[in-house]
Amino acid sequence: MKNVNTATLISTLVAAIISTGAIAATPSFSDTDGDGVISFEEINSARNIRKNTALQQFDTDGNGQLSHSEKKVMKTVKRAELTAAYDVDGDGKLSRQERNAAKEARRAAINAQLDLDGNGVVSEEESAGYKQAREERKERKQSKKHDIKKKNNGAETNNN
Repeated sequence: MKNVNTATLISTLVAAIISTGAIAATPSFSDTDGDGVISFEEINSARNIRKNTALQQFDTDGNGQLSHSEKKVMKTVKRAELTAAYDVDGDGKLSRQERNAAKEARRAAINAQLDLDGNGVVSEEESAGYKQAREERKERKQSKKHDIKKKNNGAETNNN
């Protein structure tokens, strides 16, 4: 890939996100109660809507859950969408610079949604709900890892 200025790449990607609707890869948050802050509950509501949309789109057997193969298809489709949206040099894959620029563009899109007063700065108050949701998500992941580790250790004990 040619050496491209990262700021130029980010602005190009943000424009591409907006013009192609690729912002769908970013959760869409809104201040549903009109209090001037996107709360933890509003963040979780947006994520649940996104999860349900994915479930409707990829749950081909209609059992209300995504099987391993359905998750694989979902990841393949999402990866193809991301590549189509962010592959600036058109080589069919994302370079490190393109991936980093895509992350920055996603952060910029999230910050634009969180900046409810439109002053270009996300205040502590504006970001509080997002930070709380992010921390809860990390805790759930850690808990799942712990449960899996515990389950695996129990299986080893039962096998001895």
